[in-house]
Amino acid sequence: MTTIATTYVQTYSTPGTYAVTIPMNYGVVASLWGAGGSGTGFSPSPAHNWYAGGSGAHVSCHVNAVQGSTIYLVVGQGGQPGAYSGTTSSAIGGGGKGRASDTNWSPAAGGGRSAIQLSSGVDAIVAGGGGGGGACSPTNCNFGSTLGGGGGGGLIGLPGGGTLSGAGGSTTAGGLGANNCGSGTLAHGGDVSCDNGSGGGSGYYGGGAGASNAWILTPGGGGSSYIGGCVAADSIVYAPGLTTNYNSPVLPGGSTRSDYISGVGIGNVGTYNTLQPAGGNGAIVLTFSDSYAVTWTPTTVPTAISTAAPSSTITTAPSPGPTASISSGPSAAPSSGPSAAPSSGPSAAPSSSPSTHADVSE
Repeated sequence: MTTIATTYVQTYSTPGTYAVTIPMNYGVVASLWGAGGSGTGFSPSPAHNWYAGGSGAHVSCHVNAVQGSTIYLVVGQGGQPGAYSGTTSSAIGGGGKGRASDTNWSPAAGGGRSAIQLSSGVDAIVAGGGGGGGACSPTNCNFGSTLGGGGGGGLIGLPGGGTLSGAGGSTTAGGLGANNCGSGTLAHGGDVSCDNGSGGGSGYYGGGAGASNAWILTPGGGGSSYIGGCVAADSIVYAPGLTTNYNSPVLPGGSTRSDYISGVGIGNVGTYNTLQPAGGNGAIVLTFSDSYAVTWTPTTVPTAISTAAPSSTITTAPSPGPTASISSGPSAAPSSGPSAAPSSGPSAAPSSSPSTHADVSE
């Protein structure tokens, strides 16, 4: 007699923090995409070169979490656009802020990381976000062939393009900021602290911020990824993001996978004399199956590397199947089967049939 595994899929592509309970007799494989960085703009002359933010990294593995336990998800937000002569906001998931004091510049920001935490506030699996993109005038583009934001990395984030840009984060330290303009930290991209520059992408450790010099605004570095919470014996997939070419958005790592969602993790490009588009948000796709439940004790993630606790209390409704709630968005509702349905968003309750799909994205 052939036993057919029962599989359910839940998708999280709205930035925020979620709690998910793994049902008894189930295990979970996760695909994570970090968010992409935004692009830089220039005004009033259109005769300038704009470079996209770096794209997010991708990580996929079997999560080392036991049945019946609760895991916590952080879905990163794309790097945010900034007003001319202004400072961007920090993206959900720790994307670094861009800053422009010059009225001709619209700064770029780094993308947030996407992460799974086996205990609240401690990152166990991370896909790094991309750094914010740079820009320059045609007569001053002498810092390399591109000024694209650094892509989210494998164990090390990619540096921004050119020779005066933010460095990528690693698994032990944040990337250095260009000209000491803001280095990355644990779970946060570098915020620009000088007059003009692009923010670093978040990651296990974030990438450094970019800087400026003579009509050149340089890009931020990408954040690092991390796999401490993966089952080591199983296949672990890395796919770094990209440090992009001139004037063209760039896709994230893992964009050819069947579970990739269009628009997720892209590094976006700046435009002339208008508010810049944000980078693509991150995403986490969870595949629950009764064929790979984890029955041993998960690896303990050191509390010494604990990230900041979620901004608000996470509550999870009891249910016999996988459930989820979001702290910064709609709350989860219990159901009679595996579910992840915010009450004010689209419903996401898988049925009892095999290979069903539940989407809690917007």
